[in-house]
Amino acid sequence: MSKQAPGLCGNGCRRNSAACVAVALLAMASSSPLPALPHESEIWIRADTAHFTLFSNVSRTHTEAIGHQLELFRRVLAGLNPDLEINSPLPAYVFVFRNAQSFEPYKVRFGAGSTGLDAYFQADRDANYIALNATPEDDWYAPVYHEFVHYFLNNNFTDVPLWFNEGLAEYYSTFRLNTEGKAEIGLPVKSAAAWLRGHGVMPLSRLFAITVQSPDYNEEDRQGGYYSQCWALVHYLLWGKPGWRTDLSFRVARLDAGETLISVVPTRNYGDLENDFARYVEQARYRSTLVDPGDAGVAPAARITPIDRAELLYRLGDLLARIDSGKEKEAEAHFREAIRIDPSHAASYAGLGLLRDDDGRHQEATPYYEKALALDPNDYMTVFLYATHLRRIALGGDYATFPILDEPPADLLRARELFRRSLELRPGLAEAYAGLGSTYFVAAEDPQEGIDALETARRLLPSRMEIVFHLMQLYPRVGRRDEAQRLMDGVFTRHATVEQITMARDMLIQADMMRAGRMMEAEKYDEAMALLDILREAAATPEMRAALDAAIAKKQTWLQQRDETDTLNRHIAQHNEAVKLASEQKFERAAALLETLAAEVKDDDLRRQARETLLQVNLMQAGRMMEEGRYEEGVAFLDALRKASADPKLRAAIEARIEQTQALLKQRDEAETHHRQVDLYNQAVRRANGGDLRGAIAILETLVPEAKDAGLRKQAGDLLGRLREASGKPVSRD
Repeated sequence: MSKQAPGLCGNGCRRNSAACVAVALLAMASSSPLPALPHESEIWIRADTAHFTLFSNVSRTHTEAIGHQLELFRRVLAGLNPDLEINSPLPAYVFVFRNAQSFEPYKVRFGAGSTGLDAYFQADRDANYIALNATPEDDWYAPVYHEFVHYFLNNNFTDVPLWFNEGLAEYYSTFRLNTEGKAEIGLPVKSAAAWLRGHGVMPLSRLFAITVQSPDYNEEDRQGGYYSQCWALVHYLLWGKPGWRTDLSFRVARLDAGETLISVVPTRNYGDLENDFARYVEQARYRSTLVDPGDAGVAPAARITPIDRAELLYRLGDLLARIDSGKEKEAEAHFREAIRIDPSHAASYAGLGLLRDDDGRHQEATPYYEKALALDPNDYMTVFLYATHLRRIALGGDYATFPILDEPPADLLRARELFRRSLELRPGLAEAYAGLGSTYFVAAEDPQEGIDALETARRLLPSRMEIVFHLMQLYPRVGRRDEAQRLMDGVFTRHATVEQITMARDMLIQADMMRAGRMMEAEKYDEAMALLDILREAAATPEMRAALDAAIAKKQTWLQQRDETDTLNRHIAQHNEAVKLASEQKFERAAALLETLAAEVKDDDLRRQARETLLQVNLMQAGRMMEEGRYEEGVAFLDALRKASADPKLRAAIEARIEQTQALLKQRDEAETHHRQVDLYNQAVRRANGGDLRGAIAILETLVPEAKDAGLRKQAGDLLGRLREASGKPVSRD
């Protein structure tokens, strides 16, 4: 870790309050007595080999020898499996303790009363940790080699059967260098060979059925038998079956793909295979092979550097924080002592944040990460841990599902930025790729960067199921739904827990629900509803079925509303067409359209408007009849409308129009009568002037009693009297 010497003010605090923040953070420590720390007189060194970083309190020569041994094992393993990736995507830290007393505070124990192992391999999310007691010199190798092989297999395969994984790890656990410098592989596991002599072999069907949840795998008094059987079967395959040692990676790949052992061996049946295997175990002639490392045996010399006490305390505290053995207080004591010695030690602040994150106290962790980042913004591990912390705050656990948001939360965007930065500082950091990819599944945004990162992470960490889970979340968003289903049906179903599988199925259903939504938007309504019905039947949990029921009901409501809206728009268009026809005086067609509309329309306002428009059209049609002189036809038309209408308001309006029309007709008749009577009067005048007094009198005698106009009647009566006097005819007094 790079460090900065703090500038101090008069009271000992770092300028810009950095050390004041440190004091405030340290004040949160428990007042209980501190656990034992390495004695200050202990001399520790750091040794960097090609692929391991060792922290050791044994001699330089002994440290170099252990580093060389690990490098040699790694190289031989790579040489025997040239098709597989041996390079770890994570850094590997090796802690070498000079004796049992030195190692005691850092041991992993299994259960009450356990004395713990003299060596262990801890694969954590962002680094691998090996810790060992270097005295005696040959006791530490087996468990480290065993776990290293597990890690090697997990970095290359996804679904290696448990029996083979454990068997190959045991097979390589006896790796040794002989006095001639050659590597010996396949030496018997003495405890396993002894167990098999006393018990024999179990049926292969039973062996293959054992899982990590089985008593044979977990119960201490039964583990020996299981590990012994696995080791013996792998030894038998490598030495008793041709082609296995020379073509191991190909055979393992077939097992990883789900093929049965009987198809990979091959043999006629399991009975023949079991009998042959039993004979091999009975003979108990477990051969080994010598491998001349050649140039591989000459590893570059380790680079040895001293390690200061603050850095040592941080490294040992980090080991305690990672081994998950209830040693959080001890880890915290190491970090705090490192900060006391060097207040600018950024990694120790990050370690304090990590402890709180692991304990679920995420809000308390934030200021520690902020402090660490301020002290050393270019330390890839600090940047990565802070990014992981922010991701935890935003998303919770690795297996989480969320409704799709419009925008990612601010913490998630910051985490994404920090994951990118950690990859700039440490290219190839597998966990940073996984973290970066996981920031893309909560928001409606282009997920391609996330998919690319997750695919890289899966290539580096093929056995990590949460990476598969996140890929299943993102693939459907870019049209790769089938690939998500293949992951679900294959590797994920075989390796995830029941709860995780249920969550993943529900997650894919949610993706399909979104697909149904897109179908609806594309007006593929029948396809969308059919898909939702299928999903409803496939739902694994009552909660998901309820969600689908709600989604189906919502979609049905939406479809109903859409149909109602479409119908309303069609009816509005019909109304507008009727208005257009009426404006063109095509009243019959307009009325027919409006009558149909008024009978069908569901919208109250539009129905009322259609009826009002129909009335206006009918009145306009009647008006045209009047204009054309078809008065009686017009009145009859209006009367028929009145009789057919059940609407009181409509009837009243028609009756008013009829009355108005009848009044007009009466006025017309009266005017016509008046004009006719005036013509008669004028005829009488013309006859009188022509000397036809008798004809004129006849006309006037008819006109006078019929005339409605008083003036005309008087005028006609006066003329009639004068004509009678002139003709000698008596004048009537009526």
